[in-house]
Amino acid sequence: MGTPIKTPPRANKTEGDGNEVTDEDGYQAIIDAEDVDVFVRSQTTRMYEKYITDINQMKKKEKSINRFVMNGEKNRYLNVPAYDELLDPTDKHFYVNANTMRTPFGNFIMAQAPLPTFRADFLQMIWLFNVQTIICLAPPEKIGDYFDVHVGGKVTILFKFTMTTLSKQKTQDGLTIYQLKLAPWKKNTEPRIIYMIVTPTILNGVRDTKVQIAAMEEMWAFEEAAHLSGEASTTVLVHGLSGTRRTGAFVAATLMCKQILEAGTFSAMDTWVEVRSHRCGTAARKIDFFSSLHVVFDFAVRCGYVDPKDQAYVKSIAALKKAITLDVEHYKKEPDE
Repeated sequence: MGTPIKTPPRANKTEGDGNEVTDEDGYQAIIDAEDVDVFVRSQTTRMYEKYITDINQMKKKEKSINRFVMNGEKNRYLNVPAYDELLDPTDKHFYVNANTMRTPFGNFIMAQAPLPTFRADFLQMIWLFNVQTIICLAPPEKIGDYFDVHVGGKVTILFKFTMTTLSKQKTQDGLTIYQLKLAPWKKNTEPRIIYMIVTPTILNGVRDTKVQIAAMEEMWAFEEAAHLSGEASTTVLVHGLSGTRRTGAFVAATLMCKQILEAGTFSAMDTWVEVRSHRCGTAARKIDFFSSLHVVFDFAVRCGYVDPKDQAYVKSIAALKKAITLDVEHYKKEPDE
């Protein structure tokens, strides 16, 4: 389960100082612009002592990676481990470089894109968890050929599965949505419809928040449709290539945006600690942390919680973009996933 939501502290304001909340200006009136490092510490970790507690707790949650080591040939990258997790309770030898995460704000699988020779295992995982929505953050032609990018195309794995591409749609927000049909080899088993949302996401740089939010909204719409059709719960598969950097940032941003919708607030550090405890390597870069906050702030504007013209908001966004840009310099020689 996810970490309970805790309300982040607000800027220090006192009654009568001219900064009370009114119907006209909203809560942004009591938020002062500040250095992004100060923001990260005070708004998301509740000061240094809580930060240290969070880090120590995160270390205690570290898990083993024995299955990753034993299945080296099935990993796309040998330096990107997955925590030990039995994805198929009926087969202790089944392995995919993936980890699950169940929270009150959504259930996810964070995974590496499969190597072409092991795409059958990837499709098996999709079937086992009844995945109906996939968020693909990398170019489709690089993700292991587990589906065909051409409408009408099929990927058949003998005695396992056939994945058929039924339709392809490009949205105004820059997404490409594929409707796929996954059919097992066994007769008398109904195929399942899966929607893949291809979400162009750069690895190093300021990410397009409009595209990220559009992907979330499409994902939520497909989940709601599944619930209306009788599904008790759904699991969303999210992957880039390594399944850690862009993947972790997208999942964290999605959870925080859902917190805003359902609780009216969010806790960045609590969310990231939870994501990190489920998927190794997802909290390794500041750029991914800052990028997730950038998405959440833009989402808050779209929800009407913040005035985009408010100077505190403008300065905060500028500080985030600057922090992302500075961090990019550190990773500029790092190849794309």
